[in-house]
Amino acid sequence: MNSLHTEMNAIVRALSAIRTPAVPGEYDLHAEVSAALTRAQIAHRHEYKLAPRCRIDFMAGRVGIEIKKGRPAPAALRGQLSRYL
Repeated sequence: MNSLHTEMNAIVRALSAIRTPAVPGEYDLHAEVSAALTRAQIAHRHEYKLAPRCRIDFMAGRVGIEIKKGRPAPAALRGQLSRYL
């Protein structure tokens, strides 16, 4: 198994453990994600700058994590992720 696949599986396991009640805001979710990654001993950086005006919510190794609350507009989300790529 390659290391990227291993990294992604560890992140998914860590994030799958999160159980949140109704969360008032996206940054509350950021705190929950950061705590879950920390508990799983996954090094991560919050608000990681990919390029000018492109900041992803978390970078954990080679894996970027973008947090969205609710149901974001698919076209807007695709545009954001395209900029990040």
